[in-house]
Amino acid sequence: MNHFQRNLDMNKLLILLLIVPAVSFAAGSEEIDGYLCVPSYSTGFVFEESGKWVPTRFSISGDKYLLKKKEAGWVWNKFGQKRFARNCEDFDKEGYIKCNDFGTEIRMNRVTLRFQQIHPYGYVVDDVKVDGKLTPSFTIGTCSRL
Repeated sequence: MNHFQRNLDMNKLLILLLIVPAVSFAAGSEEIDGYLCVPSYSTGFVFEESGKWVPTRFSISGDKYLLKKKEAGWVWNKFGQKRFARNCEDFDKEGYIKCNDFGTEIRMNRVTLRFQQIHPYGYVVDDVKVDGKLTPSFTIGTCSRL
């Protein structure tokens, strides 16, 4: 083996030694164990004291949600609360996850980093409350990786 071939082989080895850790790091960085999700808009309907349903925008100021991987699977909860939505599925091959929090459906996509939260109950029930607890709503927002 001449000097030129030895240097070429050494250069290949050096490149390989630099690439393998980088590829391993990139593959490991795909494993995300949580997301912080912040709503952008929330709209829906509210029952007024006059007995009419009217469209409204809900205040989302300061609201944040966590989608976190636990031993038993993915969980969703409002930031700062200890109660978790236990009914989250795993992410599908397109990057979607779906959670159910006592009738409120949450969908999030880890590719687009967007989420939507739909609370469908209120309008169809017969014990409507004016206090705003039973109001159908639709919330959208964005998430960031933890």
